[in-house]
Amino acid sequence: MTAVGVTDAMATIWLAYAINAGLVLLLLGALLTLWRAMRGPLRSDRLIALVHSWLVGIGLIILLALRSHSWRALDLALALALLGGIVPLAWSWANRNAAKERQDNSNSEARHVDAH
Repeated sequence: MTAVGVTDAMATIWLAYAINAGLVLLLLGALLTLWRAMRGPLRSDRLIALVHSWLVGIGLIILLALRSHSWRALDLALALALLGGIVPLAWSWANRNAAKERQDNSNSEARHVDAH
């Protein structure tokens, strides 16, 4: 079922244009993410770039699946989306433990200096 005055061929053409435009925008986003990852002075900047590149990859898989009518690729995109939430959690957990170790080390050094 299509809207009044829109044929199936026209809808297919517009869908192809939308998919191609989405691919171009996602590739532009991937380039900007790569720039942010290389330039980012903080580790958190690099983490954001990693998460964004993960999302760009999922978007590319979805658009390429729509373009090629490969519905198995959508399952892959869903699995990657579910796994993508683990990376920021693991990074924050590791960063918290590293910060705790730095604080413990600085406290032990301060006690050592006070003893002398």
